[in-house]
Amino acid sequence: MTDLKWTLGWSSISPAVGVRLTIGDIHYVEENTGPRQAGKNGIWTIDKRIRGYGRLFESTGTGDRQEAERYLTFRLEQIRNEMVYGVKPDYTFRQAATKYLLENERKRSIDRDASVAEDSDSFIGNLALRQVHQDTLGPFIASRKKEGLKSNTINRDLAVVRRVLILAARLWRDERGNPWLETTPLIRMLDWKDARKPYPISWVEQERLFAELPIHLREMALFKVNTGTREAEVCGLRWSGKFHFQSCLPVYF
Repeated sequence: MTDLKWTLGWSSISPAVGVRLTIGDIHYVEENTGPRQAGKNGIWTIDKRIRGYGRLFESTGTGDRQEAERYLTFRLEQIRNEMVYGVKPDYTFRQAATKYLLENERKRSIDRDASVAEDSDSFIGNLALRQVHQDTLGPFIASRKKEGLKSNTINRDLAVVRRVLILAARLWRDERGNPWLETTPLIRMLDWKDARKPYPISWVEQERLFAELPIHLREMALFKVNTGTREAEVCGLRWSGKFHFQSCLPVYF
């Protein structure tokens, strides 16, 4: 890997530690510590400490090493312009998505959010946040529809994109206190009238469903299908209580 500090001549923002790029299963570290095992996505990832700026950790969105190095050069130039000349950076959706995933790594559904970020990256990853809107999301939506996904499923993907944009506009700030995104675009949810129609399950399907449930949920589900009670009524049952059913003796819990 080239010496980026020497090539760019930016001693003011030279790395405090090395710069690490990831491709496939290998990490290459500028400090000559040798390669070591990493992820398996085949995409180069930047992990760099910059004096006066902090950590630069984001995906380059490409598996090509030369393209990844060009992207790194672009980001360093962007950071230099911001630090030296006060030029407001144009954050990409990839940067915003990476920040979102890092800040929410303990979220229960983070794996699904990461999958959405990965699936959408080739469509909007390189776009500036201000360029992400209903029209630029069109190819991504069309691709998901071509895969056979229903509108409700795609809406869950769009909800993740919208969440990232909202955080970029309302919460995240650069070093000068400016928001990453000036305004959040309106992203319209889809309604293709393609939702699967509900139907009563058969005895066989019920047995298969109950067999997959843990015992405490199985008993609740059995009570529910035989009484027609709503979820809140079932989940709110307590051992202390007295219920009267028509033509029945009182039932105590």
